[in-house]
Amino acid sequence: MSKAFEFKVPATCAHLGPGFGVLGLAVDLALSIQVEESGTGGFEVCRDGEMSHTPSDPRHDAILRALNAASERFSIKLPDALKITATNHIPPFTGLGTNAAAFAAGFGIASRYASSVPPADEILDVMVELGGTAAHGGAALYGGLVACCPVQTAQEQVSHRVFRYALSEDWHFVIACPKHHMGTSDVVRVLPATLPHGVIRRTTGRLLGLLHALAVGDDTLLRNCLVDEVHVPFRRSLVPGVDQALARIETDELAGVTISGAGPALVMLTTDEATAAKGAAIMEGAFAEEGMDVEILRIVGCPSGALPDLIEV
Repeated sequence: MSKAFEFKVPATCAHLGPGFGVLGLAVDLALSIQVEESGTGGFEVCRDGEMSHTPSDPRHDAILRALNAASERFSIKLPDALKITATNHIPPFTGLGTNAAAFAAGFGIASRYASSVPPADEILDVMVELGGTAAHGGAALYGGLVACCPVQTAQEQVSHRVFRYALSEDWHFVIACPKHHMGTSDVVRVLPATLPHGVIRRTTGRLLGLLHALAVGDDTLLRNCLVDEVHVPFRRSLVPGVDQALARIETDELAGVTISGAGPALVMLTTDEATAAKGAAIMEGAFAEEGMDVEILRIVGCPSGALPDLIEV
């Protein structure tokens, strides 16, 4: 490994409709990482862009926590001193995986110093132990579309298997990011403790249909299968403008749309440029009517993640 290198970690949309807690999808917004060996002792993280502040205590820095955890868990020998420059273009606190991107960056740095690549599933397990979300984490580490499957081991521990799925290059993503901070706890508190068997059956069917639609670029199938009964109905009213934006796109049968991650960002998927423009205008207008500032992003998917390309899932 050379003394200086750089790579990008993608933003991620997780909990896609019926894929709550399971599906993650990388999009073309990035946390850019530059690494160089320095002459002073220790590891230093310099931040720029969104979330440019540096934690006062390095022990709380997600990049450094992941870097140190990877070094310890996988016996990776790191240089004595590193200067890490992290430039973030991912809107923070909107459900686009900023925390997962930082964790993934630390694992990405460590993996580039490893003599042999750590097992992919084990990397995600360590990220989850640090407090990361499996669906966001899987997509941030590997890019593209992934499903993260929790598996109960013989020792009654939960580990994760990560599976890559095909994603058509025809998809365009319209993401509305309201200027409103939310956390995972805001999501958890509104979710019901139990669900009817009928909901589970319909959700499983829609998840399988969604994976097929994403692979082949089928707008109609995706719109029908992105419908959710597990988490989205209970979250729609948490932030002004979310319910209104979702309802207008759903009523017009315009495209598939759902909440990304912990929210409040909304993500709409379409293969049609005109539909993308119309959806962007609808979402912007819905939030504006509620007095909410919103950033509208029109982007595409990202096939690569924080880990080197040689890693296979």
